[in-house]
Amino acid sequence: CLNDIGKVYVNQKNLQEALTFYLHALEIFKLIDNKGDNIVTLCNIGEVYDMQLEHLKAISFYQQAVQQAE
Repeated sequence: CLNDIGKVYVNQKNLQEALTFYLHALEIFKLIDNKGDNIVTLCNIGEVYDMQLEHLKAISFYQQAVQQAE
């Protein structure tokens, strides 16, 4: 649900608010050990950082997603 709200904010170009929801979702997914949604959220965060031209941060989150998927 938090990821969906984040996507709405991405579509509205409100990237900071999207990031807030994604980071909150990430905390929850880590807490309940939900690997699949955790990976999706890491990619979503990477996407926001890419859109903000913060490519090194984006790569970091994409790499975390790949590591967790292995």
